[in-house]
Amino acid sequence: MRDPKVVVLDEPTRGIDVGAREGIDDIIADLAKQSVAVIVVSSDLEEVLGVSNRILVLAQGKQAGILNRDEANDVFELSAQDSSFTAAHVHFMFCFSIARWT
Repeated sequence: MRDPKVVVLDEPTRGIDVGAREGIDDIIADLAKQSVAVIVVSSDLEEVLGVSNRILVLAQGKQAGILNRDEANDVFELSAQDSSFTAAHVHFMFCFSIARWT
């Protein structure tokens, strides 16, 4: 396929080493710089924050909201500071991300 407008990636870095992960992140960034909308589905919070500028939050299969990167970082930092605050509390709110650089 040439010149796609949208690319969907499901858990693109699951089970791979750090070096390969960086390569995938670079590919995602390159696609986005070419004005390709990149949708990344992931339950890895750090991955989502690393490649996204907007995050669609799903709860029980429904849209619960859209966070920008700063808002998502705030939630991630809170979860890192408080061990009782887990992904279960936000129902895996970072499981679906939308990455697009302009």
